[in-house]
Amino acid sequence: MTIVNRLSMLFLIWLGIILAGFSALVFGIEWYYLYRQADAQSIAAFHALVAAIEVHPTDVEWEPNERKIVLGQGSGFDQVRWSVHDNQGELVDYSDNLLVDDSWNTGSPWSVSIQTIRAGNFIPEIVVSNKHTNMRDLHQQINLEIVGKPNFIRVPYYLSTSFTLSVAVSHQPIISSLWLTARVLLAAGIGVWIIGALFARLICKQALIPVTIMSASGKSLGSDPSSRLSVPKTGDELEGLGHTFNELLARLQIAFDRQSRFSADAAHQLRTPLAALLGQVEVALKQDRPAHEYLRVLNLAKRRGLQLKQIIESLLFLARPDEIAAFEMKQVEITSWIQEWINGWSDHERFQDFIFHANNTSPCLVNIHVGLFNQIMDNILDNACKYSTPGSTITIKTNLHEARLQLTIEDHGCGIEAAELQNLGEPFFRTEEVRRLGIPGIGLGLAIAKRATTAIGAALTFESKRDVGTQAIISIAVISGLPEVLKKENSLTKEECHEAV
Repeated sequence: MTIVNRLSMLFLIWLGIILAGFSALVFGIEWYYLYRQADAQSIAAFHALVAAIEVHPTDVEWEPNERKIVLGQGSGFDQVRWSVHDNQGELVDYSDNLLVDDSWNTGSPWSVSIQTIRAGNFIPEIVVSNKHTNMRDLHQQINLEIVGKPNFIRVPYYLSTSFTLSVAVSHQPIISSLWLTARVLLAAGIGVWIIGALFARLICKQALIPVTIMSASGKSLGSDPSSRLSVPKTGDELEGLGHTFNELLARLQIAFDRQSRFSADAAHQLRTPLAALLGQVEVALKQDRPAHEYLRVLNLAKRRGLQLKQIIESLLFLARPDEIAAFEMKQVEITSWIQEWINGWSDHERFQDFIFHANNTSPCLVNIHVGLFNQIMDNILDNACKYSTPGSTITIKTNLHEARLQLTIEDHGCGIEAAELQNLGEPFFRTEEVRRLGIPGIGLGLAIAKRATTAIGAALTFESKRDVGTQAIISIAVISGLPEVLKKENSLTKEECHEAV
């Protein structure tokens, strides 16, 4: 189902619901008004009949000649029917239209109300209120016995201890009006719905023209990752959707370019030591050589093989899915852990240049994967040693800031240009200055550190100034509620850390 059809269908469904609700509301209002009007007609008839009765303390007197009663003179359904009986049930008076032959409509609906007015009481008593009947039973309902008694003579006045007043109102006009209203509403609703159905598809098609344009543009993109969707300037959500798609395509292009560059750099980095290894082996095999020459070639082959192994392991780590988060995390007291980690570098030639400052006055408990965190620290410290001159200090310091521990490794080396700082941590990225100086490396150490930092829920950022130095800052959450006794965690050896990675 197309979007146009779906929108048209939803529009027509809601239009039908609205029309049905509106029709029901109009019908209900008219029904209420007409029946209230019939009740008012019945009440007015009772008031007119009561006005023709003279109430005395000991009797009531019917005086139709004194007070002219004009009710029930017409024979239409809109006219009321009435009768008056005494306390014995004898007929005293009735409306002329009760004698009209209504046999052709004996099933028509009527509403009968009966009230009694007694001597000494000006307020009528309600006997029957709005009892529904039909013309066939109407004469019996109001005790009319005039049928077959043409000699009945009205008297100018009549005395009794009470009179029973009966009033009948026909519902036929109400029903006729309601049927007419229902037919009009049904015809009008169907007509409006049909018109809506004719125009809904056209309107939806017109409204979705930007989507059609973007769809056609998407089909014509081809394989060029730099292509973008044509976004009509509609100033609405569709234009925003088109820009969102283009932003997604831009991010995909960046990821594609990065992947292509990564593959090319990986191939180059693997090819160089492999070519050197094969070259040395081929030279050694061309002619017989002394044993020490073979030993030199084997040592070189071992060194190149270890370099290849390191590159392959680094590439495998960077290519891994984000399942590192499933590794077992461990709570460690970071200050003592860093001290032990620094002691693990005691055999390094620049060990004397390391300075450790723990600015946090109280113990800090953090949740880390020890093997990965060891690898992160090793890679950052190795870079600091590599890109700073021997004898310059390398400072490792900790600081608490807003419930997070900031661990900083700062060197005073060549630094990095601001334009290149954003690329730090990308696989195989090396600055122009480093390439010019010929400092060895493959550009994967910080990429692994950044990926591992994210995997353990921490953050790694860099600050650097040219010819001043570089700061690598690790931010990690501190666990609240330190235990009274902190168990000292045993740090892993470098070989165990490499195996964990």
